[in-house]
Amino acid sequence: MCLESEPENDHGCCRLHMLVAREYAQGTIPKIYVRRVGMQHYDTLYAVWMERNGKRIADCIEACCGTDAKATFVGKHFIVDESEAELNRMYALEDKRRK
Repeated sequence: MCLESEPENDHGCCRLHMLVAREYAQGTIPKIYVRRVGMQHYDTLYAVWMERNGKRIADCIEACCGTDAKATFVGKHFIVDESEAELNRMYALEDKRRK
């Protein structure tokens, strides 16, 4: 979340969050759209979406500004933890001892 509390302003910490998210993202990131849809507790609720391979990926995210919402969206849909992928692959392997 943001270190500054003014909503709808350009926050330096949110720009840094976006730079870090883009740095660690896997693959090319298409254009991401964001629209403010309401208030949720202390943050604003944003609708964030993108078009990828003819399909729309969308999410509702609580954030302090649109930049932070986009960065959170990138982190959620593009940053892949390689160790988690390896664990999923290991659990998916068939155990031949039980046959």
